[in-house]
Amino acid sequence: MKRRIQGLASSAKAVRRSWREDEAKSAAAASDSEDEAKAGLRERVRAKAKANQAVRRQRPVDSEDELDAALDAALEEGGDSKAGDADSGDAPAPPPPPPPPQMDGPNPVVWMDISVAGKPRGRVHFELFRDIVPMTAENFRLLCLGVTLDGRSVGYKGSELHKVVPGKVVEGGEFDVSASGRDFQDESFKLQHSKAGLLSMRGAGPDANASRFQVILRPSPDLDNKQVVFGQLLHYGPGEDASSVDRLHVMHWVEAMGTARTGAPREAVVVEDCGELAPPEASKLIAERAEDETQEARYARGGLRPPKLSEAVQRENLADVLELTADALDSWEWETKKAQRAGDQDRAKEVETSLRPLAAILEEAKYKAGSVQGKNGQHGRNAQSQQLRLRDVQEALQKLY
Repeated sequence: MKRRIQGLASSAKAVRRSWREDEAKSAAAASDSEDEAKAGLRERVRAKAKANQAVRRQRPVDSEDELDAALDAALEEGGDSKAGDADSGDAPAPPPPPPPPQMDGPNPVVWMDISVAGKPRGRVHFELFRDIVPMTAENFRLLCLGVTLDGRSVGYKGSELHKVVPGKVVEGGEFDVSASGRDFQDESFKLQHSKAGLLSMRGAGPDANASRFQVILRPSPDLDNKQVVFGQLLHYGPGEDASSVDRLHVMHWVEAMGTARTGAPREAVVVEDCGELAPPEASKLIAERAEDETQEARYARGGLRPPKLSEAVQRENLADVLELTADALDSWEWETKKAQRAGDQDRAKEVETSLRPLAAILEEAKYKAGSVQGKNGQHGRNAQSQQLRLRDVQEALQKLY
């Protein structure tokens, strides 16, 4: 199978250093331009004064004191900027910052198409809490759409979910650049990390947020007052409902790639594409909120359902489930061989820990299949075969202790 692609943190840091150097050069150029504009204005004031004395036959205005007084008067009247733009051909002033996001209507809903080991696994949808943390929500929305900073394209499209700890957290946005190019402050700690499926900013420290985000997979009160909750995973996408059980949720595929010790995914988990739903589509997924909406009512709209893969196994999605477990077994068999060659007991313990939930999933899949006989018993036979492979791996691990 295709091995995991390495993260892009080093290149992102290089890009960030490049932007800082560009900003320093731009500031120096602006200072030089201002000096040149003032010198040009001084010459124009001198020429105008001499022209006036020729017409009026007055005493020549050629003393430095008089010229300085005329220059000061022109600057006070705003002549510097006007003359510089009109006569010297200087570049126009930079555009004003974008207006704040509109607060009326439903909260925005963004989406991400996720692939695992090069295979597309589906789309996830997130509600962004613009009504509570507008700046943080807008940063994430813009990075889903993609922005251009200093001629470079910046956004989540093509980036990896670089950290996956099963049952705990999924993290992405390792390129560490915000939609504005600058870190921004912790906007509000009003919302708590009280359930699975919440979106939380993963800053480099206090008031140092950029692009890194987390989807927490369990209640995480240790993150309260440290990270900003700014959105949540939605139960379903457009056209889906509780009856859509023939496919596994994308986050179950993602979580299955995680490792408990380091969080480094066993296979590449990539955001292949991302964007935003139009407001009419978004309003179908999230109910109109009340002004005094409680946190409990807000969180009821989203979350990973069901939160555990073993609880998501249904007769209708057995093909998906058994494909996932087969991929996981391939990977853990490979990890077991590496542990055997190196005599690495720590790695062996990590693999053994990861195999326990896999055993529970296979047992549930075999039960839901109902039979291992005949044409209708294909899924049952597949589950039984994988259980035998799993026992072989567990026995090999036991020999390392």
